Amino acid sequence: MRTIKKILSCLLLLNVFTAFTLLSCPYNSVQIRVQPDLKTHWSKNTSATVGAKVHVGVFKNGWGAPIDAGGVQVYAVQGSQWTPINLSGWETWYAKSFPTSVTFHAYCSGPVDTATANWTNQIDILSYVKPGGKKGSKHSVISAGGNPWRTFSNSNGNVKERLPGFYITKGNVHPKTGVPGLFAWNFEQMIYDRNWLYLVRDTSWTARCQDNYREAGMLQFTYENGKWLRGGRHFPRYLNKGQSKHTGSKYIQGVEKKMNPRDKRA
Repeated sequence: MRTIKKILSCLLLLNVFTAFTLLSCPYNSVQIRVQPDLKTHWSKNTSATVGAKVHVGVFKNGWGAPIDAGGVQVYAVQGSQWTPINLSGWETWYAKSFPTSVTFHAYCSGPVDTATANWTNQIDILSYVKPGGKKGSKHSVISAGGNPWRTFSNSNGNVKERLPGFYITKGNVHPKTGVPGLFAWNFEQMIYDRNWLYLVRDTSWTARCQDNYREAGMLQFTYENGKWLRGGRHFPRYLNKGQSKHTGSKYIQGVEKKMNPRDKRA
């Protein structure tokens, strides 16, 4: 009797495997990728805090174009547990309520690809720093024309940053009624990725330019792989409770602060 059960079990596994491989795949190849949010680039590995959703997407023919609806089976694999995932077209969002690692498998006849997401109990520092975040202030965002120093830069103010970012005011933004001299106009500009929050600009620097003694702001840079990148490592993106992390070297450049003529204090 045990022998018969073993034979039936083997036949069942064979049938499951056959179901994977007999699908008619309309693509030359498929690629499955993950991202923690819509602003972060797709990759084969990502991390998220417990309870957060990870975006899972399936692409075709060498990566870049989403698959058409159907034709690809996706499974979430944890150890020996395989859970089928229903895609909404080419994508889905997936979350876990406890620390774990999940590998996503995409099957389409011959082509097979995988991507992995890790859920941890780490604290996302961004949610405490970014205005409007879970813990951050909801009242410290600088509008596009609300600060006279917003174009302060070493590139005439028209800089497209390499990463998504935000501003934090340092003091109160000038209200419509009030005396300009009593309110602070300074701010910090930050950008971020999955590893770090980078400080790009700080207008509250107390230094002055040596040639004309005018107010100077601070620009920070990171030197990485032979390139100067805007933004010095300021905070790690994720930390465990009680953990510390070294930011490494960052480089500071002082630049004269200049007001955008379109901005007014009143």
